[in-house]
Amino acid sequence: MEGRYITLSRFTKGIQKNELIVWLFGDQETLIAQMTGGSRKTFDGPDRRFRGRLKLDRRTGDLTIRRMKYEHSGHYKLQISCSSQGTYYKTFKVVTNGMFGPKTVSVMEGEYLRLYSEILIERGEQVQWSCEGKPLATGMNGDFKKTSYGDDERFRDRLELVHLTGDLIFRNVRTSDTGVYQLQISSIKKRNINREYTLTVLGNRVNESETAEMPLLSKEDVDGVNEQLMMSVV
Repeated sequence: MEGRYITLSRFTKGIQKNELIVWLFGDQETLIAQMTGGSRKTFDGPDRRFRGRLKLDRRTGDLTIRRMKYEHSGHYKLQISCSSQGTYYKTFKVVTNGMFGPKTVSVMEGEYLRLYSEILIERGEQVQWSCEGKPLATGMNGDFKKTSYGDDERFRDRLELVHLTGDLIFRNVRTSDTGVYQLQISSIKKRNINREYTLTVLGNRVNESETAEMPLLSKEDVDGVNEQLMMSVV
């Protein structure tokens, strides 16, 4: 369940001497954790999605993933190497379930924005982002050459599609970017995912009121002004 933790266990009693334990993630088998002897190390992984979430058990080598999100779904591979017993492999498939409805996002004009799909895009899956029904960005995980961006001049040279996650990045957000965005993910495996995001970009308000500074008048200046006023009245 999203927001909870999961422990991937090797199901053995303990670590053997001189054993090397490696945890890999995704189709590209990205290194996310490593343990040998008394040394333990975890890595942030693709797009830093595992930052501050991984923990290796020093006695067993089990991997715990905390505060799970959709982007942590996928295949995990455990590789254990020992000079006396060779190399042992074990794979895990993790699916994180969560409740998703329309998302509301608010940012200030000029900021950097990333709309998160919160899932892991599998190789060969098609990703498409639209705004008010008009295509903005289309791509396929594993084939960067097939990435294309819409012809809406509002977004010219300001969008980037992240293939591994399907996230959409905006640079220098403008108030004209306000609107409803749709994300559609589809594949030949008949997995179809649809998300909707309502984006509001707030303008940087400038206080247009002006303050006029008046010099302080001495007693002589005040008497002079009063005298001029009296003469004008007469």
